[in-house]
Amino acid sequence: MGLVAIIGLSACASTPKTDFDPSADFSQYRTFQWQYSENSTARELADPVYDSPLFEKKLEAAVANLMLDRGFEGSDTPDMYLTYHMADAKRKNYPVNFAIGYGRYSRHSYWNIYAPRLRDLQRDEVLVIVDALDANTQELVWRGWTKTQRRSRPHSQSDMDRLAGKILAGFPPQ
Repeated sequence: MGLVAIIGLSACASTPKTDFDPSADFSQYRTFQWQYSENSTARELADPVYDSPLFEKKLEAAVANLMLDRGFEGSDTPDMYLTYHMADAKRKNYPVNFAIGYGRYSRHSYWNIYAPRLRDLQRDEVLVIVDALDANTQELVWRGWTKTQRRSRPHSQSDMDRLAGKILAGFPPQ
């Protein structure tokens, strides 16, 4: 039963994606600082869980801890700035139910095929994006993002650590 639950949860997880500037020399980046702007988070979420300073602090702490673990240092004069964005995302699922069966009724046997039935299910998700910008040029050099299923309860710090780990799995690019 536990294995089924794990498989079910992993099926809901979105694969993290990354993009980066191939001309950027990531070996020059050793220090970072958070950069805030009015567009850092998408306020149109209007969600008490995601549109919250508590969520933001947990996400920032998770990302900063990962950066420190990877040898980067926080600084007032950084080589790169980190920022993040969140936005609503909808995911459509089209589950298919298909079955083949063999049965007996009295002296007769038969085969039965349960034909596929498509259903349009929509899940609310939140797109979480983390950006790295060159501190000198203010140009985007790396972006990582993933979708997470919208929840009605607050995320724990360990949830945020896992989310940040997924997003930053490809940072710095090799």
